[in-house]
Amino acid sequence: MYTFVTSLNKAYWNSTSKININSWVECLPEDVNIVIYSEEDIDIGIFPEPRVSLKPLYDSKPLVEFIAKHKDDPHYNGQIGRKLEGNKKAFKWQGIKFAHKTFAIFEEAKYHDNGKLFWLDADVLMHDIIDYAWLDKLLPDDKAISYLGRPSEYDECGLMGYNLNTQFAKDFLTKFENEYLNGLEHLRETHDSWVFFQLRLGFEDQTPFHNLNPAPKDGKSPFNNSGINSHMVHTKGKSKERLQQKFLKRFALAKAREQRELNGT
Repeated sequence: MYTFVTSLNKAYWNSTSKININSWVECLPEDVNIVIYSEEDIDIGIFPEPRVSLKPLYDSKPLVEFIAKHKDDPHYNGQIGRKLEGNKKAFKWQGIKFAHKTFAIFEEAKYHDNGKLFWLDADVLMHDIIDYAWLDKLLPDDKAISYLGRPSEYDECGLMGYNLNTQFAKDFLTKFENEYLNGLEHLRETHDSWVFFQLRLGFEDQTPFHNLNPAPKDGKSPFNNSGINSHMVHTKGKSKERLQQKFLKRFALAKAREQRELNGT
């Protein structure tokens, strides 16, 4: 069983994410479930149920308590970044913002005793048909967690895989959530990629981890370096709508739909 989970708000949904998630529906195998977490009520009626489902993010009591406890703390709300670096690096201390991502993963994992759970940022656009063999390359059966590594930098967490058929992945997610529940004051930065990166480095044995970007040419987009852009692209940055339209034209998603019909899948 494969499940993709993401989180977003209504503004994000209306601007670009609706189109992106539609591409997931078109490109992923039909029995792969897609779960959207949101703090707002979003109409996802255009998508088939139960394959695509919406879950209320603020039903997560630990997340609500985390926000209430740290909302006025600069180490969690980005005020450090605004003051020290002219807002360019404020995201490094926006633990509350990125907790909307991590707690979606934590919550969804609790619904599954097994299977493979993938996190994918809602600003990712798929442009080619993805089969089970390709999904298993993202997270092989003999690995517990997949991630996008970067040279001399914290990991990229736009795409993550958790093999819930392994106890290691389950235990790691528990440790990951406990990092938030116990407070992030001990960490230099509070965004999710930094929290994950530091936690991963704490394991002497890295064998259970699967680096999807093991030999990058440079420190730029791991999606491009790793070859994942053969099937999906990260429309990351301030100009998401412009990038999305650019990629829609380039990859012609209509061709992917036609190919799916020819394949009878």
